[in-house]
Amino acid sequence: MNIATLEVVAERVTELLNKLGPLREDELLDELAADDVDCPADLFDKLYSYEGLLPLVRLLDDGRYCAADMTLSGRTFTHRLTEAEIAGNCLELDADLHGPLSLDEDDRYQDLLDGGTFRHVMPHFDGELLAERDIAMTPANRSLVLLDFGALEGSQAGELIAVQVTENGFELESIAEAELSEAPAGLRADVLEFVEPHEGRPGTIWEIVLQLCADDPGLLIDPLRPFGELLAEFGVAVHQDAIARQGYDFEAARRKLAIAAMMIRYEMTEMEAAAVDDFEGLRRALRAAEGTDDTAEVRAMALEAARQESVAQLDRIRSPEAGEAIAGALVLGGAEEAQIQLDVVRRMGADAPRSAQPVLAWLSAKAHESLSATLDAERLHKEALAVDPRWEPALYSLAGYALDRGDCPRALDLLHRAKAPYDDPLRLEAEEFTPPAREDLGRNKPCWCGSGRKYKVCHLGKEMAPLEHRAGWLYEKSLRFATADPLRDLRVMGLEQRWRDHDDESFDVVGRAAVLDVALSEGGMFEQFVQHRSVLLPEDERVQAAQWLSLQRSLFEVESVEPGVGVALRDLRSGERFGVAERSASVQLHASELILARPLPAGETTQFFGGIARVPVQARTTLIQLLDSEPDPDEVVD
Repeated sequence: MNIATLEVVAERVTELLNKLGPLREDELLDELAADDVDCPADLFDKLYSYEGLLPLVRLLDDGRYCAADMTLSGRTFTHRLTEAEIAGNCLELDADLHGPLSLDEDDRYQDLLDGGTFRHVMPHFDGELLAERDIAMTPANRSLVLLDFGALEGSQAGELIAVQVTENGFELESIAEAELSEAPAGLRADVLEFVEPHEGRPGTIWEIVLQLCADDPGLLIDPLRPFGELLAEFGVAVHQDAIARQGYDFEAARRKLAIAAMMIRYEMTEMEAAAVDDFEGLRRALRAAEGTDDTAEVRAMALEAARQESVAQLDRIRSPEAGEAIAGALVLGGAEEAQIQLDVVRRMGADAPRSAQPVLAWLSAKAHESLSATLDAERLHKEALAVDPRWEPALYSLAGYALDRGDCPRALDLLHRAKAPYDDPLRLEAEEFTPPAREDLGRNKPCWCGSGRKYKVCHLGKEMAPLEHRAGWLYEKSLRFATADPLRDLRVMGLEQRWRDHDDESFDVVGRAAVLDVALSEGGMFEQFVQHRSVLLPEDERVQAAQWLSLQRSLFEVESVEPGVGVALRDLRSGERFGVAERSASVQLHASELILARPLPAGETTQFFGGIARVPVQARTTLIQLLDSEPDPDEVVD
């Protein structure tokens, strides 16, 4: 079942849930079969494997599926304002509002019906926006809803506001205590019945809100007290968006899941994973200290206790696997998490044993990389090696730096020290792009450059080929950057799967290269590469990379072909004509064909990088319109 068919089925599933209300999977499959829709047994696994196909379809706790917008439509959620919210014109995403905010994947629920701002933000992704408003996050709640400036002007702490869900969006208004209704007599029992089966893991607030509303169409039609206050009255424990019975140990559950995940991902023993989690206690304490109301003395005592516990784990986290696990938080954390990591390392100070210093230096380096402080990161990687010349993560990191600089001999030396296998991607890259030795000059002769040093220690293996011959390597460097980060690589994998669902047969021929190029260009990864790594590039490559940033994919007509040499193209959007030096494509392409490509300048030439996709003539107008609309990566792949 390809992506186009899945989109049709997803639309029909949503229509059925809107019309009939919550249904079990077998009931949905029966309804689809009645519509002559042939569905595989794993239909919902396939539908949920694609982001955005079922954005508002949720699986209820009782095993039924529901359309969340229809289930919550007409319900009113109340919330008691705080001074901080009024000052920042924002609402904390707490137990009161987790229910309605589960709808924010849909464009209708990203603004208010009257056009006012109602934007869900998180510090990892919206730190600059929060800084502009001078809004500080709390440790208990790491996300907010931003409103327009002045939206809460004149409000007082403790007053109530109401968020009403409609089919077309949210409405926000003030509400008086007198307008609240009493909670239904059976609500407490229903809430506790939901909580009890989740003793193995906490349930979530949006899960219970959806289940309660699906079971009782009249619930929350008349506004009640804030949901968080009701949960507290019913004896339910709340931690961020999770709920459980009173006395539930949320921290123990978090620790158990974290240790299990590290053991799988980093192939660590349970003892190593537990040590990493203990070490991470200082990072968690630093986050918690940001929003606490404790005195400075109490905060300092808590941080010192966490610091001492983390220092106690240093001897147990000296393995490369432990370093990788600790650095993993940077993937999602962005600049804020990087700053916290630097603070953690700083607080270790002189207490760190020598055996742990490489991992601390390497962690600092990874934090600086996240902050685009590339040269500082390189210095810290070298500091890690100064303590332990065999510290594998730093050897690999510095080998990548050396390749970006164009220094293949240095990269190969570092990889040799790391005992990199012969098929290691970095080793293969270094060997491929090492320039051949000059035949007219012996290794021990004075170097041709006039430095006075021997050729073997001066320019052997380091001579720069003309830029047109190195442009392909520059492109390879950006691909390495794009796939080195787990989040970026996950995005590439999603685009690859999208291509395969449309046309699996062509993927191995052109799809892989095309998808990677889409990720670099439309996906913004090449811009990130330039931001993070351009300081390492040779000067002419740095200038070339800046040129590539401004060039977009387009639709071209092949005007003429010189087999084995190149092709002449006309850009059907701009009318520009130019030649492209391309041996393999010039053998495969024919005059008058239409192709979708991104030819790039390479020194004195223009070359193809990434895949070249043939385009049928009848798709010309539609494709030009799509390209003119500045499409996102998914649209280009489709």
